[in-house]
Amino acid sequence: MTSKQNCVPALVPAQLIQFSQKRAEAVLDLQKKLLDACDEAGRDWVTRFKSEVELWSELSTKLATTRSIPEGTEAIGECLSQRMQLVAEDGQRLFREGQRVVGTATRSLLHWWPTANKEDPLHG
Repeated sequence: MTSKQNCVPALVPAQLIQFSQKRAEAVLDLQKKLLDACDEAGRDWVTRFKSEVELWSELSTKLATTRSIPEGTEAIGECLSQRMQLVAEDGQRLFREGQRVVGTATRSLLHWWPTANKEDPLHG
């Protein structure tokens, strides 16, 4: 027998079925967690886009009622300041969402990754 043949587990059908079911459940669980994270992120971004629309709508209203160039300049400056704050928050949000997705995937993969223990049919 070659060394490659020694690595192939001798699974009985019941163990193989159990092993396959556990792995399928792990994949489905990971998929659900990732979809939940994407769903939450999508709701957050919809809220964020609404705030963007409100920001520019408010600027439009302010500019329509300004009586002087300094007033208009001040309104634009305030709007741009708020916009920069939103952009900074966007970066933080993207980073957090990326961490959440990577963390979820990593935890799921590490939880279900075969380990060399007696309970695992591949390594027992």
